[in-house]
Amino acid sequence: MSRGRLISVTNTNESRFKVGTVDKDNPKSFYVNISSWVEPMIEVEADKSLRKLYKDLERVIKNNKLTNLHILDLDLRESGLRKGKRSFMKCEITFLNNDEDLSSAEISVKVSKLQSTIHKYIFNKHDQFTFHATK
Repeated sequence: MSRGRLISVTNTNESRFKVGTVDKDNPKSFYVNISSWVEPMIEVEADKSLRKLYKDLERVIKNNKLTNLHILDLDLRESGLRKGKRSFMKCEITFLNNDEDLSSAEISVKVSKLQSTIHKYIFNKHDQFTFHATK
């Protein structure tokens, strides 16, 4: 039996963005999945570049103040990061202790704001990577 619920799916030129919950009847948390193909613009030191990307994402999430508690999981293999080669990136952000209804307009506005902020400050202005929705 499926208890989860996918709330919205938005695709752009840089990424695919999904929002959902694991338990639609009693939602205590919700998640945001972002997938993209990442291409380094310059030869990068993979560990430092990934740390910077993680910190940039963390900063954007904290500044957005969607909820107080969140878990950020960034999955991007550093072994394949080379200039001119696209590598698959998956990012999952789980927002915890959510007392609001996930279908409410307020959550929808907050998630839309988060998405636009991530696209503005991460996908469109990152100094080491370009992002693409497809390989």
